[in-house]
Amino acid sequence: MKAAGLTSAGTWCLTSKFIRTLFMEALGLKCQFLFQEKFGAGELSVAMTHTM
Repeated sequence: MKAAGLTSAGTWCLTSKFIRTLFMEALGLKCQFLFQEKFGAGELSVAMTHTM
């Protein structure tokens, strides 16, 4: 499986640790991962995006 757009080191992906570990880790993506849990709990909010 190829993940379009997430194969270069200059890109980033916002996800949860659970999703990355369970589904994305095996893809060997070179992008940087930002984990939503680092910025707050629950659904993504405007306040969370401002802290990113």
